[in-house]
Amino acid sequence: MKLRLHDTRITRTALLAGLAAASSLLASEAVLAENDWYVRAAGGLSYISDDDSTDLTDSTGTQNADASFDLGFGAGLAIGRWFGERWRADLEWVYRSNDNDKIELDDGRIDSGNNYASTTLALNGYYHFNDASRIGRISPYVGAGLAWVNEIDIDLEDLGKEYEDLEDDGFGVQVMGGLSYRQTERLRWDVELKWLYYGEADLDNGDGVALESVDYAPVTLFAGFSYGF
Repeated sequence: MKLRLHDTRITRTALLAGLAAASSLLASEAVLAENDWYVRAAGGLSYISDDDSTDLTDSTGTQNADASFDLGFGAGLAIGRWFGERWRADLEWVYRSNDNDKIELDDGRIDSGNNYASTTLALNGYYHFNDASRIGRISPYVGAGLAWVNEIDIDLEDLGKEYEDLEDDGFGVQVMGGLSYRQTERLRWDVELKWLYYGEADLDNGDGVALESVDYAPVTLFAGFSYGF
């Protein structure tokens, strides 16, 4: 009889412990569900490589242009959603800008100090290599996305008014990798390296001036934060 009483107490204790664990798990999942959506803001440095195979077409004909660019900056905003503890996706808007260090034409004309910029709207997916929902944990991740580069713009103002507002647009792809740190249930910090590949841009202003075959594949180092809701 004592053995049965002992067994009953053990069973009751185990049942209470199981209920407590289940209640804690449900509460944790409810917190995560409340914070599935997030907004993100980020900024950083943008690099694009020099290009010596560009062509400029104007009223004088077509000639080679040797282009070099300075280190620039990028800024972005995104809204996204978590799908479990490792997967997430977001819709992201990014602006990038790099100054023209120098664009030198074969005929000796030079443009310098102007702006080479773009805006992109991208749909991205990310995978975290460990549980990114745990507070105080650093979570490495990778991602990829499809980007609509809705404006690549360059101004060659030193060459004259007719060389301004050279533009192009189209689709590109991007890949990224980074480290994420969850400070609280809602606040997360991250550092990310992002590579956008557009290929060769053909920029023109519709007035007979074009800068063609300009490589556009910026690499941007972002630091940012996101807030869950």
